[in-house]
Amino acid sequence: MIAILLFASLIGIGIYTWQQTKIRQGLIDVDAAPRLQADYQVDINSADWTEFANLPGIGESTARSITRYREQNGVFVSIDELTKVHGIGPKKFESIKRYLLPIVPNTKTKNTNN
Repeated sequence: MIAILLFASLIGIGIYTWQQTKIRQGLIDVDAAPRLQADYQVDINSADWTEFANLPGIGESTARSITRYREQNGVFVSIDELTKVHGIGPKKFESIKRYLLPIVPNTKTKNTNN
């Protein structure tokens, strides 16, 4: 009786191990998985440096340069003005352009009839 239980246990363990091996073969190797790009947009007149640092090809140094430029020169009038920031040339600008929200001109006008 003990031999039969031992034999049945070994068969059960073998079946369980075989099933687990089969399941693991279907898992994704994280290192080999294709990278997904987040599709979000940044408002260059209100974003802080951490938001800029999340853009492709923009590191902490360039991100801080963008916010420093904005603090020293005021808000950006157009997204093309971003190329005036040290570290952002035409190629880098083209690669991040799709992540930048368009700048809407301020439509508020001063009331001069007072």
